[in-house]
Amino acid sequence: LYFLLFPLFQRASATPDARASTAIARLASRPLAHQLAVFGAASSFAGAHSRSALDGVAAPLAQLSEKRTPAGKLGALVAACGAAEALLATSARAYGADELIPLLCYALVVARVETPHAHFAFIEEFMGDAVSTSYAACMFTHFTVALNYLSSAECMAALDDESPSGNFQNAKLEESKMENGRRRTVLLRDVHVVDDDEQQQQEDEKDGKEEEEEEEEDDDDD
Repeated sequence: LYFLLFPLFQRASATPDARASTAIARLASRPLAHQLAVFGAASSFAGAHSRSALDGVAAPLAQLSEKRTPAGKLGALVAACGAAEALLATSARAYGADELIPLLCYALVVARVETPHAHFAFIEEFMGDAVSTSYAACMFTHFTVALNYLSSAECMAALDDESPSGNFQNAKLEESKMENGRRRTVLLRDVHVVDDDEQQQQEDEKDGKEEEEEEEEDDDDD
């Protein structure tokens, strides 16, 4: 079934995957410091971590193409995020999305995953609630922002700049929209549950009143 379904996602994601492939190919030939600058990483980031340590973050992404289930593919992304967080945790400084997303961009470049947008769309389509909440959802969102940046005009502009400085403002905005959208989905689901409960309660009360009226009528007849 996978081999029938996944090509549909590849065709639907052909345009963004072509942009990502172009950016990844160009980035792969650049020095490490230049790559990280394109991603918006601090200038001191490259010197703080060895290349082998950085490349270790990309290792789990090889499973994206090997896994045949949405859960398996999501697990590969979560494992890569875990490796990225473990690496960032070795620094004495606190870290957040500004440090994590550039590292995820770098991992995507090193892994050279074919049709990454198709894999991400496949996960989101079939995982449902699993990518709406939880740690996995948060990491999936971060990775989606990283991939979208690699496919963006901002990334291409940074590649053309001799002294690049990646701009994640649009990516962060998109991340916020995604998170808010997921929260809204959960909230709407909760509202629907409340509405259903209230409707059931109203129906029960109505049935109770009708039964009381019928009993009163029977008493009057007697």
